[in-house]
Amino acid sequence: MFYQKGVGIFLMHKGKVLLVKRRKEPFKNYWEVPGGKLEQGESLEKAVIREAKEETNLLIKPLAEFAVIIDHHYKFEVHLFLAEKISGQLINKEPANHAAVKFFFLNGLPHNTGKSTQRGIDKLIPLLNQGTLLTK
Repeated sequence: MFYQKGVGIFLMHKGKVLLVKRRKEPFKNYWEVPGGKLEQGESLEKAVIREAKEETNLLIKPLAEFAVIIDHHYKFEVHLFLAEKISGQLINKEPANHAAVKFFFLNGLPHNTGKSTQRGIDKLIPLLNQGTLLTK
């Protein structure tokens, strides 16, 4: 069975994670991490950088892939990356797709955080607490 590969970007900045509020199904009105599908021949790291720039205007640096989530319903294999901001001003560059873009503290996420994003955060927090993954 073929699964579409994609990336989820856990962009951490000053102790907060960047989320986008989706305007469209699936997951309309849910807060999710930025990300998307890989383009033909694109590496995971290049997809992380491209998706962040396309969606948020930020130039980022992928730090580590920390998990893979398989969504059997939507046939997605999503590679989760921790990333840090290099430069740029946060802008919602896809207002047709996202109602908002905003940084949230990990202990102050909105009640309507998407299930896959919450699963990623649940995997990320122990790694951050152990010092396994370093962020600024």
